[in-house]
Amino acid sequence: MELNINTTTNSGRIELTADQREKLFSAMQKLAEEKRALILANHSPEYWENYRNAFQRRRLGVVSPTENRS
Repeated sequence: MELNINTTTNSGRIELTADQREKLFSAMQKLAEEKRALILANHSPEYWENYRNAFQRRRLGVVSPTENRS
């Protein structure tokens, strides 16, 4: 993706046209989806089940002895 960016503003901000912002946002979403797919593919379903369970326990304030590192 190529963007022509106006960097000659007094404030030094990068200004994008509406079309450029839309292209940039679309590219960012695509990259995020690809990264998420890679992360999900690199771990087993058991890993994600354990992850969800640990997250739920932490949210409820239940901490196992191995998680208590303070």
